[in-house]
Formats: sequence, structure tokens, C-alpha cells
Amino acid sequence: MASALEHFVNNVTSLSSQGNYGEVVKYVSKSTEVLAKNVAHLDTVLATLQPQSHSLGVMAVLCVRLQNTTHNDANIDTLHATVAEFINVCAEEQIKYAPDMMADLCGSYADLLVAGSCAMRGIEVVSSAIRKTQESPLHLTSIHAHLVHLCLVSKCFKPALKFMDVDIMDISKEVGPGTRAGGGAMLGGASAIMDNNRVHTKKTNPCFPRLRGAGVEGRFLKLPLLPQLW
Repeated sequence: MASALEHFVNNVTSLSSQGNYGEVVKYVSKSTEVLAKNVAHLDTVLATLQPQSHSLGVMAVLCVRLQNTTHNDANIDTLHATVAEFINVCAEEQIKYAPDMMADLCGSYADLLVAGSCAMRGIEVVSSAIRKTQESPLHLTSIHAHLVHLCLVSKCFKPALKFMDVDIMDISKEVGPGTRAGGGAMLGGASAIMDNNRVHTKKTNPCFPRLRGAGVEGRFLKLPLLPQLW
């Protein structure tokens, strides 16, 4: 392992053991360039860090790893399994310090799945990420958009509807790379895309959440735009 990565592992391990999760977020955010320059060794880093104890460090490494791979990578199945295991066992206490990073991870993961024509494979994984990131079931996050993306591509809509057919009381403030304002537009776009794909839902089960509650109505949500599928 390169010395720069050893330094990264040592710092993440030390700060995490002290419970200084805010400092871990600052440190890993500044380490993106170092990680990107050592992509060939990131699997070793992932094997060294523990997803439960060092969730923020592992999440940062996975973000860079996903951004620097393709769907035909020789180790793609292992990477899929690593992402799924991480989201399943990561510490909620830690990832709530960096919801934007989790959103970026899910976005890159979803893009990789779509490129590999296996979008359905990530639906439950991304659903789990939403549940771990949400403050409550009535909390809308930018990860919802990535779940909608996977559901639309795989034509499996029920998992998304479970999250979206609720009275939304809060909206995440996280803003990640490649995001744009207009949560209502994204959700309305999901409805339009479903309609263009001749998917009809009952009026009593709309495919977008009802934004209600103090401080929610009229607000804008920064979310990734869904790709045009027709």
C-alpha cells in the first residue's frame, strides 16, 4: 500500500476510534485527490478498514472507487458486493455526518448498475441507504432520486412508491456534485417518464410525495435530474 494511503488509513482509524466523526468528514473530504491518484490500491484500503467502525472512511474510498471504474471492470461483481455489504452494516451514527457523501455514493452506484444493464440489482441496496440516512420515514433525501432512477430503468416501480407515497415533512439540505434545484420537477418528471413508458398508477397512489408540513411547502430541493428514458 502506498505511504499516502497508509497515512489515510491511520488517520481515519485514529479519528474514528476517538469518535471525532466531524473531523473524519473534513479529513476524508480533503483526501479525495490522494485516493483518486491511488485507485489501483483502493481495494487494499477497503480490505483494511472496517465498514462498521470506519464507515466514513470506507464511504469516501467507495465513492472514489465507483467514480473510477466501469461496468465491465474485471472485479465489478466484488465491488457490487462490497457496496451492498457496506450499506447493510455501516454505522448510522457516522453516515449521518455526511449525507451528501452517501448520496454521491448511491448516485455513482446507480449509474454503474444502469450502464451494466442490472439496475434492479441495486434497488434494495439504495432503499437501505435511504432508510439509514433518513431522520424519519417522512424525510425526503436526494438518494430518493437515485432509487427512482433504478426503478424506472428496471421497470420495477413498487419499491420507489413505498418511499414516495407519504406525507413528506422534511427535505434534506445536502447538495452534492451534479445536483440541480427543483425537487418538485424531479418528482413530476418521474411521473411523466412513467406515463411515457405507459405505466399507469391509481389516482389514490400517486408517484410523487405530498409535500406538507411547516417549512416544506414552496421550498426547493436539490436533486440529480433523471435521465431521459424515451
